Formats: sequence, C-alpha cells, structure tokens
Amino acid sequence: MNAGQRKAAAPRKTLSLALQMAAEQTLLYGVVLFDAVLAGQLGVDPLAAQIVVARLVEMSAVLFQVTAIGGSILVAQAVGRGDGQEAGLILRSAALLSLAVGFALMLLVQVLSPQLVSLMGVSGAVGQLGTPYLRALALALPLQFLLLSANGCLRGAGDARRPLLVMGLANGLHVLLALLLVFALGAGLTGLALANILSRVAGLLLLAFWLWRGVAGLRWRGWRTSRQTMQDLLRLGTPVGLEQLAIRGARLVQLRLVTGLGATALAAYAVTSHTLSIILMLGLGFLLAALTITGQLTGAGQTGQIYRSALQLQRQAWLVLGGLALLFLAWPSVTRLFSGDELVRAAALPGLQLILLAVPLEAVNQVLTGALRGAGDTRYPMWVTIVGHWLVALPLIVLFTGALDWGLAGVWAAMFLQILLRALATGGRFWRRYHPRFVSV
Repeated sequence: MNAGQRKAAAPRKTLSLALQMAAEQTLLYGVVLFDAVLAGQLGVDPLAAQIVVARLVEMSAVLFQVTAIGGSILVAQAVGRGDGQEAGLILRSAALLSLAVGFALMLLVQVLSPQLVSLMGVSGAVGQLGTPYLRALALALPLQFLLLSANGCLRGAGDARRPLLVMGLANGLHVLLALLLVFALGAGLTGLALANILSRVAGLLLLAFWLWRGVAGLRWRGWRTSRQTMQDLLRLGTPVGLEQLAIRGARLVQLRLVTGLGATALAAYAVTSHTLSIILMLGLGFLLAALTITGQLTGAGQTGQIYRSALQLQRQAWLVLGGLALLFLAWPSVTRLFSGDELVRAAALPGLQLILLAVPLEAVNQVLTGALRGAGDTRYPMWVTIVGHWLVALPLIVLFTGALDWGLAGVWAAMFLQILLRALATGGRFWRRYHPRFVSV
C-alpha cells in the first residue's frame, strides 16, 4: 500500500497491534517485579536494596523515552510516506543517540552510586548491598537504551510482533539466568544484574539480525546518521521525557503524602496502585498503537483518516480496559494478588472502586495522547500531564487528606478528578484538530 492509498486500518488489525504492544510493555516491566520476588527470597535487606535501586533505575525511563518515542513517531511518518531510506536513517540516528546517552548515564552512575543510594535514605546493610548492585545494573543501561530505541522504531513501522518476540526472548533468558545465578551459584543481587546484562545482549543480537536483513520497511545499512534527524528526535522526544519525569516526580511526592496516613494506608495505596497498573499496562499498548497508526497516516498525508482510526481504537480500548475494570469491580478479591492482610485489603477497596470508575476516562487519555504524539504534537500532552499531576492532583490530595480528613479515599478522589480534567483537555484538543468538521478528507 503506497502513501496515497493508505486508509484507516481494519478493526482486527488495530486491536491486534494494540494488544501486541501491551504484551511487550508488560514483559518490559514484569521483569522488575520478578527481580523483586527473587530479592525477597534472599532476605529483607536484599529486597530493600532491590526496591531502592529499581526506583533509581526507573528514572532512566525519562531518557530512553526521548529516542524511543521520537524514533517511533519519525519512522511512522516516514513509512507513511513510503520513504524506506529515510526510515533507515532515523533508525540509525535513534540507535546511536540512545547508545551515546546510555553510555554517558552509565558512567555517571558508576561515579555517583553511593550518593544516589544515600539520597534514597538508606544506609547500613541496605546501602552496602545497594551501591554495588546499582553499579552492576548500570552496565546494562547502554544495551537497554539501544534495545528499546530500536524496538520503538520497529513499532513505528507497524511491526509490533518482533519487539514482542525480542522482549519475550530477553525476559525468558533473564528468568532462567537469574534463577541459576542467584540460587544455584549464590551470586545474590549481582546475579540479578548479570542476568539483566546477558539477556539484553541476547535480545539485541536477535534484533540486529532482523534489522540487517530488513523488516517492516526498516533496514540497517552503514553508519550514516543525520544531525537534523537527531535534532528532530530530541524535538519530538524531549517533551515525552519531561512528561515522564513529571509523572514520576509527582508519584514520589504523592507517596510521601500517603506515608503520613500510616502504614496500613500506605500498604492499601500500594495494593490499589498495583491492581490499577494491570489495566493501565494494556492502556499503554493502545497509546503506542494510536501513535503508530496516526504517525503513518500523517506521513501519508491522510489526516482525514486520523479521527476515524482513533475513534476505532478508542472503542476497542473502552471494551478491553473497561471490561477489566468491570471485572475487578465485581471481583474485589483481585487485591489478594498483592496482600493477604484483611485490614489492608479493606482499606484499599473504597479507593479501588472509585478509581476503577475512572478507567474509561483514562482510556481517552491513553488513546488520544498517542494519536496527538503520532501527529507530532508532543508538547500539548506534556503540559496537560504536568498541570494534571502537579497543579490539580497534588493540591487536591493535600486538601482532601488534610483539611477535609478524607484519608486514603481523598487521594483517589483527587486522582479521579485529575484524570477527568486531562481527558477533557486532551479530548478537546484532538476534536478541534481532527474532527471531520474541521478537516478536509
């Protein structure tokens, strides 16, 4: 299909694309949960060190999102134009930029690991375990950045299957190596880090094989890059990175506010957050699918098809995410996955029931944010996210939990309102830009 013939994708194709991307993201973040389970088997101090280091490494997502999302947008638009040569140039530029950023961050972490661990408020045995673990895990950052950047370019080309297979291979190998190194060889947290490094190498080798042969209109040939392409990557990706930084920073402040409510409330907050994340991980797949499809339609000059394609994905997101929300509302025992304490689960239930009602609104945020990004509009979603989390949610949490004394329910009430306001703002932006009333088909 050439650029002039490109139309809205069939419903089955869009749903398959979204679910494959959701599965990839689940594999990406599921390995962190697996490491936490293994660290917990080693004792309290290793588990505490693993959690602290995981939170520090999580902040690196701010940086790899820049090249991963920027590359995905630019590749999608190049593929939409039918320009395979440009798509290859974008792939090389995104990969080499991500590798350079990964190496720079790795060196920085090697030097500052003790200070970073100390800033998290830990010391003693936890600090002694956390510092070498952070240094060892940082060795995988260049590999992780390169892997995720290349996967992002493949998704932009419309290929969600190969990134899923790469993450499946890498994470499956990680599990096997971690079990061997941690339990059979007694390598402890260092074993977890080594398993991470080796599994990323395996994933990259498979990805390099495919890209050298050429897949989905992408082919790696030579090492030529473009300064303008790198500038475009930074222009499109930096707002997404800042958006992720705003989200993670707000979560840290939010967590600090919740700790003031007591240990039971903190545990209940964690239960609700983890339960909600099961649904929102699938929502991320719909966001990435919307980005890919909209980017390709934009590159093909078929902006009149964007509204129809996004609406199609929106209905599917409501069906999938809303269906899970209804299931969890009808089956509150899902909270047993994260806590066996009856008091904790009882404290979590009211907030969980409230925030599950906001899932259809968050589905709007996910799909339409992805659509706007695919069209090159990455700044507006960034500002909506910053305002929503920092100027709406956090002040309301202070008000609801402090002056009004609503306790943990106040936290989720504030989150419900910020999700609603973001959905209105994002939906309004998308409607004004792409509704057929305003766009010539």
